[in-house]
Amino acid sequence: MTCRALLVLALGLAACGHPTRSVHVEVADLVLDADRFAVVADGAKVDHLRVQPVTFEPGVLGGARELPAWLLPHTASLEFTVPQDLAGELELHGGFAFDFVECKRRRADYRDILEAKVERIGEDGPELLWTATLVAEGKTPHGYGWREITGPGGGPLIVHAGDRLRIHSWNLQAHKNLPKFGVAGLSLHVRREVAVETATPERPNVVLVVMDTLSAVHTSTFGNPDATTPHLDMLAARGTAFDAARATSSWTWPSTASILTGLDPAEHGVTKAGTSWLAADIKTLAERLQAADLATAAFTGNRLVSADFHFDQGFDTFRGPDRNEFIDGAELMPPALAWLDDHADERFFLYLHLVDPHRPFAPLPESKIALPGEKPADLPKLMLAQHTGELYPESCAIPDRFERPLLTSMLSARDLAWMDRSYDQAIHTGDIWLGRLVAKLRALGLDDSTVIVFTADHGEESYEHGDIGHGQSLFPELMHVPLVMAGPGVPVGLRVADTVSNAALYGYLGELGERGVATAPSAPNLQAGEPMFYSTSRGQWDGARGQTLLGIESDGWALHLCVEAGAQRLFDLKNDPEQHRDVAAENPDMVARLRAQLLEHQSAAEAGRQTPAALGAGEGAIETLKDIGYL
Repeated sequence: MTCRALLVLALGLAACGHPTRSVHVEVADLVLDADRFAVVADGAKVDHLRVQPVTFEPGVLGGARELPAWLLPHTASLEFTVPQDLAGELELHGGFAFDFVECKRRRADYRDILEAKVERIGEDGPELLWTATLVAEGKTPHGYGWREITGPGGGPLIVHAGDRLRIHSWNLQAHKNLPKFGVAGLSLHVRREVAVETATPERPNVVLVVMDTLSAVHTSTFGNPDATTPHLDMLAARGTAFDAARATSSWTWPSTASILTGLDPAEHGVTKAGTSWLAADIKTLAERLQAADLATAAFTGNRLVSADFHFDQGFDTFRGPDRNEFIDGAELMPPALAWLDDHADERFFLYLHLVDPHRPFAPLPESKIALPGEKPADLPKLMLAQHTGELYPESCAIPDRFERPLLTSMLSARDLAWMDRSYDQAIHTGDIWLGRLVAKLRALGLDDSTVIVFTADHGEESYEHGDIGHGQSLFPELMHVPLVMAGPGVPVGLRVADTVSNAALYGYLGELGERGVATAPSAPNLQAGEPMFYSTSRGQWDGARGQTLLGIESDGWALHLCVEAGAQRLFDLKNDPEQHRDVAAENPDMVARLRAQLLEHQSAAEAGRQTPAALGAGEGAIETLKDIGYL
């Protein structure tokens, strides 16, 4: 159905008394589809546009710091035809800017001026649609400003299928040593009117809660003897809990991208700073549910899961950090709950990404009361990363952390116990926010018409294998994540023992949103029992960091492979579920079988990658990773 037909339908629905709402949808990302452009730069034809991250002035683009952009000479002309298959009125989005980082390095008396314009080329010559002047001046950040392409009166610039457009820029100062200049965010969007549907048990709302850095074994739902997650316990009691759920990676970027796309990290390509952009041509869960006319919203406290890296695609509302720090539940929950108040009468998809269990911990007072503990006055401030090469072999020989001589010579048993307790307190705080969410749904009368799913992007290590944090390995404390769901169509009181990947939620929740409970696959059928694959690009292996680690779990065995070292470790999960004893030497046939299966999977995933080649790590992305502790 064309956009014009949709509008006519919406007007008809409104006339009949059916409420409607406007949906804004991106239909083409032009920056990552540069082949459709003819480019002339400095008077010569250019065969290929260079795409590279450009850091824009902080505070623009809704808080974005960095976007993939075309790097252009300061005198350039780009021409393209709006695709014929995009019917109706289209909005051309995008803008121009100097690179903020490069401009800051200029002399105080530096000044450069650039003109930019967009024209429609017709039989009678070019028609000016938009023009702007950009100034890079001295070291004042406000001088580098972003100039957004707009239409008359500051509204969106409307174009149509078949329009021939020209984007033109030229330097007014004739400088040779100029800062990078970028065209970013260039994309085509449509607005469509949809009828507002009220959720029912047959066609429910969808709520997906991802709690950052939550190891399953630290929840009382999955084995912690302390009541760290009482609200998750209650959710599991009225729904289904998966005892052996796995993440696809041991850190946020790749794992969250997998949850939202259903793809392996090698397929979606969001694996490290240089490939941190979630490509627009990947259809996310939010885009599926938006296309099914659900209102969509995301509230995320993790800086990596942000609009900067295109995680906002498919969301009508997207709220996240605009600074390089985490937003805890105390700040994140009020706008999320207010959004629920405003959308209680329409069917919706809500994505909530809580970060309270991520360091630095800031548990609520009630969590400290529920799980009392006292921080040792002499707790060492140092982390022991430099000793991992020694601490890992000790963990293999002595699985119990509290019995390891080398580790306890650096961190006492009391120190280790406090690390566990402070983590559990932070988890308890995250669980309080889950309880507030469930209570809000109940207060709005949405209990019987909402499917709520709870999981985590990855876990956390506290020296179980000689290290601390996440991303560095593929051991159970990082890969075993909680997974609980409840609501219409979900079996009550069921525990699923088979291994499942939380990336399989994409298929289940997508079908649920598109077709409803009757035709969605059975909730526990999340590819249960199939081999699990996972990976990290930030791995540690024999003391070396930044290694690519690949893992497979199948038939009671787990194999970890270090790509750079060409080495592997094999674990017998039946006799060693926590994976402390490498039995690769005693089982060469199993190593060969799992290694071949793992490499075959990885090769197929890379061949099916739906993203362009790596863009390279921009300074904004690297700064973000440093500021929040990943580098």
